[in-house]
Amino acid sequence: MRRKKKNLNKYPEHGKEISTYDFVMDQDAGLPKIIEFMNLWAREMPRIGNILVVRYEDMRSRTAEVLEQIVDFIGTPGTEAQIQGAVEFSSVENMKKLEEKKTFWLSGSRMVPKDRKNPNSYKVRRAKVGGFRDYFEDDQISKLENLVNERLDPAFGYISKEESRQAAAV
Repeated sequence: MRRKKKNLNKYPEHGKEISTYDFVMDQDAGLPKIIEFMNLWAREMPRIGNILVVRYEDMRSRTAEVLEQIVDFIGTPGTEAQIQGAVEFSSVENMKKLEEKKTFWLSGSRMVPKDRKNPNSYKVRRAKVGGFRDYFEDDQISKLENLVNERLDPAFGYISKEESRQAAAV
């Protein structure tokens, strides 16, 4: 990330060594900041009225069904064949192939891997629900999950208010 953008987003200084966990737990740039932003949206949802919340987990498990909900919601419904074609085109496997072929090079430097030998430098990586767990120790995962359970508004469907109260009581 460019220095100016790091400063704008209150990320750690350019070149500063920081663990992934410390970055994720950072109040100014990490998960707490993301939860704060999401909760702002949750508070505004009743004022917006007509809103569709789409979760990554649902897109991965029921891709065609959720895509159909999205296109219906935005008023551009598609046929079953069009939906299926879009699902196939946007599959992880196809997106990886397109990225490897440099199909998106006209989209700027953010759409090309910084290190072609490093699979984590690609935009299309693993597409694994809960994949974050692979990068943290068990106690860190527990702390991250507790943070979400305690702070994230249940409007996003990750935890109910009752589950949140029970988690806070533990």
